[in-house]
Amino acid sequence: MNQFARHAMAAVQAYAFLTSAAIAGEPPVGQSQTAAVTPLLGPHGVVREVAAFTTERGEHALLVLFVTSAVGPPPNFNFDEVLSCPEEVSGEPLAGTYHLALVIDGRLINELPIPAPCDRLDATDSVMSLPLRNRAWLNYWHWGQGKQIEYGTSEGNHIDSTHLLALADYTGEGHAWQVRLIQAGCSCGHLDTLLAGYSARQRRVIIYPIVLGPLRTYWQDGLFPSPTEKRGSPIVRHLGCDHGSETEWIDTFVYDLRQEAWVQTRHMQRACPFAEAGVTAAVTPAPAATPIVLQMGSASGRPGEQASVEVRLAAGGQPLSAVQFGLLVNPDVPFALSARGDVQCEAQGERWTSSSVSLSPHHCTSTNAPRCQWAAMVDIGLKDEDAVPDGVMLWRCTLAIPPGARAGKQPLAVVEASATLPDGRRALITATDGMVTVAPPAR
Repeated sequence: MNQFARHAMAAVQAYAFLTSAAIAGEPPVGQSQTAAVTPLLGPHGVVREVAAFTTERGEHALLVLFVTSAVGPPPNFNFDEVLSCPEEVSGEPLAGTYHLALVIDGRLINELPIPAPCDRLDATDSVMSLPLRNRAWLNYWHWGQGKQIEYGTSEGNHIDSTHLLALADYTGEGHAWQVRLIQAGCSCGHLDTLLAGYSARQRRVIIYPIVLGPLRTYWQDGLFPSPTEKRGSPIVRHLGCDHGSETEWIDTFVYDLRQEAWVQTRHMQRACPFAEAGVTAAVTPAPAATPIVLQMGSASGRPGEQASVEVRLAAGGQPLSAVQFGLLVNPDVPFALSARGDVQCEAQGERWTSSSVSLSPHHCTSTNAPRCQWAAMVDIGLKDEDAVPDGVMLWRCTLAIPPGARAGKQPLAVVEASATLPDGRRALITATDGMVTVAPPAR
């Protein structure tokens, strides 16, 4: 048995002990069990679960979720008495300070504590409860485990072990290296979510920061979806219009590769279209008097030169409060970057009130990751008191044509375009693509 297999076996044995001991209501401590996890974590950590993956270098790796100061469920725990929403999330709970560790080829690389939702970012003694077991329908809805099962059925009420580490690709870089953890939110039906995983750039396990202007946090209500749902950047989150709320909050988050963080690029709120409590607002595109069109321009240049491309808006004289879109380039002609690594793109004219841009991978897979496409995700706030004339320039980006680029034409595409009217409704919008022409080198 090789070293990797021995360490994996130690983790599995510790997890089996932890599950059986906690279900029996016994504290998860003991000399033999401590010895089983010592090769990975030393005498103070008890493994909850492990997930295996392969690094970008082909190494065998483990993400290890372990607990210190662990406290199992009470001896008289009964699923029939689980009534509250927080208890539905924690199930048969194992409480303690949770940590994530990275093990590569049997060597512990790093470990970090997971802060509870209300703790400081530098907290080291956070206490959380995560389920050892739960009802099958809750394991599916909360953790993406198994098949979709309806609430209230005998199959859905079956008690199963809960698997917490479902590796998936959340950042869009083409590797299933991230895991999502949850805690009960502020009200029923809401889940606080956190994203962690392996960073190939840092060669460590990290927790992905969430940047909201000057604030940084790790937990956000309903931000990261279940592994069974659509994932990737950008994420548009809708909150509100439930539990009697009369306001809906709409936020856009984009994954910024340079920061390895999720950045909030837009926040807006509006009145819910329905006054009845518990009715979710429907986001219905507003009928447009004339089509709104984003027009991607074209550019040309020689190898080693830079070329600028413009994006214009034809709004048919309609007022708009915001426009969002992505500029998708071919990896053979990438975006020009500043010395700090920022994309050289900026808003144009005097009609905008705010703007942001983040570089994000787009449609990456495990096979094309070295040459996947990149999109500059753009968010522009507009002065909505006036009609927007046709042909107004919104945005300009600079492309860097590599010295060895082949002559020819490369596509420039507009992706994920959306527009918002001053009353908060979505407007119907289309886009036209552009082209960058690489001319032959000068003789």
